[in-house]
Amino acid sequence: MKTQITDMQGDISVSFDFIPVLAHEVRNPLTNINLSVEILDSFLHDSEMKVYTEVIRRNVGRINQLILDLLNRQKFADMMPVQLSVHDLLNEVVAITHDRCSLKHIEIVKSFEEDRLVVWNRSNMIIALTNIVINAVDAMSSTTGVLQLTAKCDDGKYVLRIKDNGCGISKQNLKNIFKAYYTSKEGGLGLGLSITLAILKQNGIDVVVESSAGYGTCFILSF
Repeated sequence: MKTQITDMQGDISVSFDFIPVLAHEVRNPLTNINLSVEILDSFLHDSEMKVYTEVIRRNVGRINQLILDLLNRQKFADMMPVQLSVHDLLNEVVAITHDRCSLKHIEIVKSFEEDRLVVWNRSNMIIALTNIVINAVDAMSSTTGVLQLTAKCDDGKYVLRIKDNGCGISKQNLKNIFKAYYTSKEGGLGLGLSITLAILKQNGIDVVVESSAGYGTCFILSF
C-alpha cells in the first residue's frame, strides 16, 4: 500500500557560529586523505584500481568545495538567487552523485521534457536535490537499483519526480523523515532531509513524498 505525506513541517535551525572551527577541523584530515591518495597512486599500476582513487579524490574535492561555500556565507539565507535552467541543475546533481551510483551499479533513467528557467539559490538547491538522490541511492540494492528522474509540466505547474525502487518507507516512519535528527540509517545524523525541506520551502517549492515499504519512494517537487 502506497502512503503519501504532503503536510510537512521542518524543525531545523541552522547556526553558522561554529562553521569556521568545524571547517578547520574537517580540512585537516582531508589534507591527509589527499596526500595518502597521491602516495597510493604512485604504487598502483592497475588502471582499474586507479578508478577508486579518482573517486576518493573527486569526493574530497566536493567536501572542500562545500566547506568553502559555507565559509563564504554568513547565514543560510544570504545567498543571492540566480536564474537557472532546471535541466542544467538536475544534470549537475547527476554528475555530483555519479560516483555513488556507479559504485552501487545503480541505473539512472532521465526523462526531461521542456526545460524551465527558475530563480533559485543555486548552491542550496544542489544540496537539497543531492540529499534526495543520495537517500534514494542508499535505499536501493546494488545491481538492481533504478533511479528515475522526471521533469515536466503538469496541470500548470512544473513537476520534478525523483523515484527509486528501494526498500521504501513505512507509514509510521514517513511522517518523521523531515524531523531534525530523525534517522533510520545506521550511522546517520538525521539532518539531510530536514535541511532539504528548509531549502525547498525557501525557494517556494512544494513537496509530496509517496512511499510503499518494500516498493520504493518518490519525491515530487512542484512549483
